[in-house]
Amino acid sequence: MEEEIKDVEVEDENDSKETEPKTNADEKKFSQTDLNKLMAQAERKWKKKLEDATNEFNSFKSEIELKEQAEETQLQSEFTELSKGYPEAILEALDGKTTKEKLTWMKKNPVNKTDLPNTPKPKGDGKVIQKIGTIF
Repeated sequence: MEEEIKDVEVEDENDSKETEPKTNADEKKFSQTDLNKLMAQAERKWKKKLEDATNEFNSFKSEIELKEQAEETQLQSEFTELSKGYPEAILEALDGKTTKEKLTWMKKNPVNKTDLPNTPKPKGDGKVIQKIGTIF
């Protein structure tokens, strides 16, 4: 067992010799101009990445806006078509809502387009004979 301990101790001594701190001569020194160059390169690299990300965002944003405009135009034409049968009072009540909300309401509450029958004509020659006790 003592031999094992000695071996371990020897290994520890060898390890400590290998991990001695490096001297200043081994390290590379940077001057202020070198550091400025490195910082400028890093800044240009990050600015390029930011510009690319901004351009990509703007392109996605413009695509979404175009789709929204096309959808709004389509909904507006559909609303115009559906609103022809509704009374003016109902259309005024819907003014504060978006086109999509108006269409949703109109689809849930369709206008009744039932035609009322004409007033029937009296039988005979159209003269009404008045009798006593007749209420007008």
